[in-house]
Amino acid sequence: MMYPRLKLARNLLSVNGCIILAIDHYELNNLIDICNEIFGEENRLGIITVVHKPEGRQHAKFFSASNEFMLVYAKNKNFVEFNKVVLSDDKFKEFNEKDNIGHFKWKNFIRGDTTRNKKPKAFYPIYVSKDLKDITLTKNDNYIKILPVDNKGKQRAWIVLPNRFNDKLFNNEIKAEKDKSTGKVNIFYKIREQQILTTHWIDKKYNATANGTNVLKNLMGGKIFDFPKSIYLVEDILRIVSSKNDIVLDLFSGSGTTAHSVINMNNKYDYNQKFIMVQLPYPSNNESEAYDLGYKNICEIGKERIRRAGDKIVEESGNTDLDIGFKVFKLDSSNLEKWDPDYDNLEQTLLTNVDNIKSGRSDEDLVYEVMLKYGVDLTLPIEEYKFGDNIVYSVGCGALLICLDDIITQDIVSNIIGLSEDASVSRVMFKDNGFVSDSDKTNIKETLSSNGIEEFITI
Repeated sequence: MMYPRLKLARNLLSVNGCIILAIDHYELNNLIDICNEIFGEENRLGIITVVHKPEGRQHAKFFSASNEFMLVYAKNKNFVEFNKVVLSDDKFKEFNEKDNIGHFKWKNFIRGDTTRNKKPKAFYPIYVSKDLKDITLTKNDNYIKILPVDNKGKQRAWIVLPNRFNDKLFNNEIKAEKDKSTGKVNIFYKIREQQILTTHWIDKKYNATANGTNVLKNLMGGKIFDFPKSIYLVEDILRIVSSKNDIVLDLFSGSGTTAHSVINMNNKYDYNQKFIMVQLPYPSNNESEAYDLGYKNICEIGKERIRRAGDKIVEESGNTDLDIGFKVFKLDSSNLEKWDPDYDNLEQTLLTNVDNIKSGRSDEDLVYEVMLKYGVDLTLPIEEYKFGDNIVYSVGCGALLICLDDIITQDIVSNIIGLSEDASVSRVMFKDNGFVSDSDKTNIKETLSSNGIEEFITI
């Protein structure tokens, strides 16, 4: 089951995309072998050990596992660049200033490493005006001359060479400041929010009980899912590998932790990420608390969690502009009957297939199938318009117009033209056997064409 999903995942990844897989030690080696084959060992970015249950699990016969693993693979590591972020809440407090780029802190411009300070090119004077507002490398006898020496007068070196210094100065990343106790003028430079990313994650926020099980339990009113991930674990790895407007796909969505984390990130960091959650509807145990609460399968748990998580985040943050909506789709066969003629009785086959839409399928089912086949974004708004006896579905403010009625005449054409006026590209689709006559079909097609709508489709 893992292999085909991961093969599909690789095909769906953007060229700079990454995949993250959480696994325990029992299946770690097998999963590494599969990923090495699909993604290539050279695209493995790391194996992260996450201490998610420090106290261990009870009833272990030998060692009690207190950690799990995250495998991180790239589609092509040559195109991947991690975001510079600080995952530790305590460390983040150090970056207590902010400009139009982001958070930063000031650090002394003198190197602290004595072995590297002997490079003569990094030893040069910096000139600062007496009011500390003007900083330059151009010699000025009326300015304060500053050299890279420590408090004991020992020669050191600046952090960068002169050309890089000028770049930082131009970007407002250099300042001069007088030490109140010594009166000495020091040079400081901005360090942007960043943290060395290790392969050992031990922060208590990754605790699966506190920020996984308990978060879900409090949200849903009961323990309805075993071993959900910490929302902060998912959030932090996404902050490293994803961008503000990315689409996050989870092929093993479980209780919906990833969706919960994405909504949380959109709120906290002003992101605009979207999520796609995929989960097989494994049935709940008849004796489980989830079953008693009405969740008959794992998908029902995930859907309800996303609803409640979105509502709670909006309520607690007051961010009423936050997009917490989502659509639910169930994989099924096509809504259209497959053409499978009986060559011994073609007349009956033709009569049977006059209506080629399967029974029990709604217009909405067919609208979404059309969107899928045309590669139209499923999150686009769908509006329903009623004109007399006809209903027209407008997708994406008129970019795609669909009428699936059984009685279609020329009377509808002016309404369709009106709906398409604000769309840059418009295509129109009808049910082929819905036209009252062939002349109606022909006249509608010609009228639409003369009004700039060339794409006329029938199903």
